[in-house]
Amino acid sequence: MSGKVQLNSLLFKIAGMGAFFSLGFFLAGLFISSFNEDFGEFLIVSSPTLPLLPMVLAFHQLHHSRFPYWSHAVRAIGIIGGASVLIACILGLLNPAHFSASAGAFVLSMIGCIGVWLLLNGLLSLQARVIPRFLAMLGIAVGIAWLIGIGSTILNLFNSLLVKSLMGFLGVNILALVVGYLLWTIWTGYWFLTSRVSNASDF
Repeated sequence: MSGKVQLNSLLFKIAGMGAFFSLGFFLAGLFISSFNEDFGEFLIVSSPTLPLLPMVLAFHQLHHSRFPYWSHAVRAIGIIGGASVLIACILGLLNPAHFSASAGAFVLSMIGCIGVWLLLNGLLSLQARVIPRFLAMLGIAVGIAWLIGIGSTILNLFNSLLVKSLMGFLGVNILALVVGYLLWTIWTGYWFLTSRVSNASDF
């Protein structure tokens, strides 16, 4: 990216503030789950959906001039992923007891779109050089961890013994996912709030 970016749009500010609201919901969920497990779990799992839509739209605006077709596709994937998580939380579909293995795999696959969006968005960001390089790489890493987590959960619906044999690795992956997603959300939110973002035609 050449020169200092110049446009601070409302969208970028909403995306930045949404990221910090997401962090608040996540931390509140950790606290509330100690005495109200269901509601605490709802807050934790739904927290990624709060900043996701404005972030998806903001990143689309940043990438669109250089990658018009890819940017539209990645935006659609992000919207599908965020909406899927929110709907699943509201309907209680994140509890495997509520559905068959095949139905559960479908719901989790839709939620996996968040991981696909994180991965593809990070790759576009690396190519566009709009955000810090390490922030883009962190998004890619979090996307991969998200997909591993979703993939293992889907696999557990059909072959729990195999998943149990990988519990050590999956436990590390979950920890990396939680820490990585929180860091990515905070860093991205801070960047949107403090950076001066130019029109896409300037990139």
